[in-house]
Amino acid sequence: MIAMDHVALLDPRAMHRLVGARVRYQGERWRIGDVLPEEGMLVLVAEDDEVQDDAYGRPHRLTPRTIKLHVRTPAGAPTEHWRELELIGLAPETARASSPR
Repeated sequence: MIAMDHVALLDPRAMHRLVGARVRYQGERWRIGDVLPEEGMLVLVAEDDEVQDDAYGRPHRLTPRTIKLHVRTPAGAPTEHWRELELIGLAPETARASSPR
C-alpha cells in the first residue's frame, strides 16, 4: 500500500489523475469516483452495493455507496481524511502512464 502524496492536493491536474484509483479508508475499500479540486474534496464510491429504497420506503435497487471527503483545508493543508487514505491501486490509465516503457 502507498501513502497518498499531499503534493497532489495543490495541483488540480494531479488530483484528477486520482480518479479511478482504489483506496482504503477507515478499513473499507473504495474507488475515487470524482475529484472536486476547487472544494478540496474527493468523492469515494464503495466497492460493494447497498439497497436503495423507493419513495415509499420499499427496497428498490442496488446502488454503490458514495461519500464526499474534504481532503484539503482552505489554506491547502491536508485534512485528517486525506491522511487516513491509503492508495491500494492506481487508475488503469495512471498506471500505464507511470510504468516504464
